[in-house]
Amino acid sequence: MTIDQRICALESQMNRWRIYGTLITLLFIIIITVNAKKSNPEEQKLNDGKYDTVTANKIIIVDSEGKNQMTLNSGVYGGSLQIRNINDVIVTDLTTKRYGGRLVINDNNAKPTITMYQDSLGGVLNVSNNQQRVTADIRNEIDGAVIRLFDTENNTSVDISNSQDGGQVVINSNWTDGGASLSVDDKGHGIHKSYNRKGKGRVH
Repeated sequence: MTIDQRICALESQMNRWRIYGTLITLLFIIIITVNAKKSNPEEQKLNDGKYDTVTANKIIIVDSEGKNQMTLNSGVYGGSLQIRNINDVIVTDLTTKRYGGRLVINDNNAKPTITMYQDSLGGVLNVSNNQQRVTADIRNEIDGAVIRLFDTENNTSVDISNSQDGGQVVINSNWTDGGASLSVDDKGHGIHKSYNRKGKGRVH
């Protein structure tokens, strides 16, 4: 082997050792970094899944089988929360709307039974039966709160409201066109009206 050949072989060996040395140095740095992170209490806290603040547009909470149980989301007017049962049916829906919050409670068939929300005049509460017919409605109108009860045909059976003169109660019969009402006039006198299906009746 000539001197030139020996010099080339030596240079090749030196280059290989440089590469090996670089790789060993990188590996050493990685090992130190990993051990440092494990020994860092704050980093260990993150590795344990404990966070002081989580920022996201949407968060889905699942059960042990990966089924969606709860969803935190953001929308046009603000945040929302949906809670599902074991059959993946939304049973509670809390959202933000134009005038405020809205809460809907559903049965296990996703039919709403209780709805609460805010409109331009105040709070509104609707109660429905299992056929999705509203049986009770409480809301605010210009003169004050109004309570209405409905029969199974969605006819108003009881109406409690306010007027400029005071409170008023109207009771309608579910079997005839008759009914009764109780109100006050502008002088504060109580007025009781009762009438039959032909509109005939008397005033007390």
